[in-house]
Amino acid sequence: MILDLANGLQLLFTGLFAGGAMMEMMVEHPARLSAGKDTARDQMQGVLKRADPLMPGLATLGLLSGVTAYWLGGGVLALAGAVLAGASILFTLVAILPINKTLMAFTAAAPQAELEAQMRRWQGLHRVRSLVALAAFILVAAGRLFPPV
Repeated sequence: MILDLANGLQLLFTGLFAGGAMMEMMVEHPARLSAGKDTARDQMQGVLKRADPLMPGLATLGLLSGVTAYWLGGGVLALAGAVLAGASILFTLVAILPINKTLMAFTAAAPQAELEAQMRRWQGLHRVRSLVALAAFILVAAGRLFPPV
């Protein structure tokens, strides 16, 4: 029963994390880039303020519930999903967070080319994180569909 709860929570948290990341990658950021410098900057800064605590929190909960599920006998796919969730946290701290800080510091006086370059750099790194999050979710879902014997 506790294993089922841990597995279910891992599926929920990795699914929310992957879904949010994919939505940002495929819909929100491309629309933001086409909106013009000031709108893109303002919208990006608003998103970062809201998403910076949310997305790492979901990844952390996916990591913790996955390690718990593995420890309780949930199988190697639960652990693999947890490891990928943890890797996305580390990747965010090392590669994406510095760009987030740079983007938060941009003002209306910032050169458009510099802002666009940083936003495109962020987009590429976020794409990596989104695909890692999606892979984590797929592994966790596969672990639920094909539980260990």
